[in-house]
Amino acid sequence: MKAIRVIRVRRIRPVGVPKIALSSIGFIGEVVSDDGDLRPDDLDPVGTGFIVSVPCKELPSIRTFCFVTARHVITGTSPGIDLAISVNGRLSGRRILETEGEWCFHQDKTVDLAAICLSTLPGSDVASFAVEDFFDPDSEDNRITVGDEVFFPGLFTRAPGQTQNTPIVRHGNLALLPDGPIQTNEGLADVYLIEARSIGGISGSPVFVRESVSFIAEEEDGRRVSITGIGETRLLGVIQAHWDVKENDINAFEFAHNPKGVNMGVALVVPAQKIVELMEHPDIAARRKKAEAELMDRWKGLSED
Repeated sequence: MKAIRVIRVRRIRPVGVPKIALSSIGFIGEVVSDDGDLRPDDLDPVGTGFIVSVPCKELPSIRTFCFVTARHVITGTSPGIDLAISVNGRLSGRRILETEGEWCFHQDKTVDLAAICLSTLPGSDVASFAVEDFFDPDSEDNRITVGDEVFFPGLFTRAPGQTQNTPIVRHGNLALLPDGPIQTNEGLADVYLIEARSIGGISGSPVFVRESVSFIAEEEDGRRVSITGIGETRLLGVIQAHWDVKENDINAFEFAHNPKGVNMGVALVVPAQKIVELMEHPDIAARRKKAEAELMDRWKGLSED
């Protein structure tokens, strides 16, 4: 047996999906029963979303929060049916996430995004993903590229969880960072492509990408080898849809998109930077500004005491 020089690396955290990725998840549900006191059991889950946080420009430690999902999750539900969001309670069970205002959509109709402002909900086991940790392909220090691992937690409609929301986690790889818009059902749109199978309930899920890192180790005979691992995790974007093809045409040289065909294993992701743009929607910006002002006043009062 060939001996190699062993490099011992201290594990900072368990290898797997970061807890923040799961704790930021909420399930969007249609309200199927409401006697005036809305409860999580009154919801029929239909899609996934997640919480993002935006820093105050004057004082970055003060943050406001929004819940983000795909627009078609909101517009595609049953007419006249109310929607609500469930998240996990801090100790057990589910809680209804408190929201403010109405759902806002990205002003570009080819961008499949929706967001709503949040109120504080004590007793919830929720986390948020900061906009500072969004993937930006134009960033000078960006080292994420095609082939890097992606994962996305979301609703599996056949097993949403008995007593708590239990998101399924799916994996894949970043397949394409296009150099321009790609044809989708909504027309030409700015999207990323990932190699992964998307399913209905997972629409609106956050897609996280992990940077691939490597370092050089040395074997006993002096030969150098490269060891590869995972680095920083960034929010790549939001699951929009997947491409389908008719089963009979799956091996054809050319084919047309067919929404009732076989999943090709290629999913569309709305870029995270589009969420940043959505945060400047007039209604969201106005509510954020008001909340920031209230928090600033509260902070100044505490600092004076």
